[in-house]
Amino acid sequence: MCDEKDEDYTGSDDNTPSVATLLGELEHFKKRNAEIKTEWQRRLLGERQLRRKWKQREEEFLEQLNDSLTKLDAAEVEVDRLRVLLRDAEKRFAFEKARVEQETSVKSRYEQLCEQMNDKLALVVDQKRLLEQTTRSLLAEVDRNVHALKNAVILEKTECVVCKDQQAVTAVVPCGHLCFCEQDAETYRRNCTTEYPTCPICQQEIVSLLRIYT
Repeated sequence: MCDEKDEDYTGSDDNTPSVATLLGELEHFKKRNAEIKTEWQRRLLGERQLRRKWKQREEEFLEQLNDSLTKLDAAEVEVDRLRVLLRDAEKRFAFEKARVEQETSVKSRYEQLCEQMNDKLALVVDQKRLLEQTTRSLLAEVDRNVHALKNAVILEKTECVVCKDQQAVTAVVPCGHLCFCEQDAETYRRNCTTEYPTCPICQQEIVSLLRIYT
């Protein structure tokens, strides 16, 4: 009777996978998981490099913009200075004309001076116009790059600032930074002992945590 029970207990079921099969499947799943993790890390690195590249490009454009604005200010100052000189020349001409009515050289000198001043003024005005066009072009390109960068950041998968592994789905109120995954947010609520906890990104005081659903 005892032998019969032992035989029933140790009997194999045709539908039960063997240990070797289970180990093979487990190894397959481990390999697939490692491949997925490697691909995710590669994409994340690419997105971070793209964001740094956009940031560098934005800083270069801002530097060029500031340089153009500085040159534009200098051109405006030069235009004002030349206008003052032109008015002074006109006053000097009026004085000379009244003092020496018969000296035609005064008029000739005045016309020559006015022509020179007008040529310089026209040159500066052209330079000012060119700088304005360059500034507008730079501003437009900066706006396009900033817009593209914002879109890239919005589309980027945000990671939890604590575990650096899970997607951040919990936002800090009132600053709005998306900081914690669901698990770390719950851990933060339970374990936070600071009287005035702050956002780990901007250090603004945390009023509450808000779960974001997408």
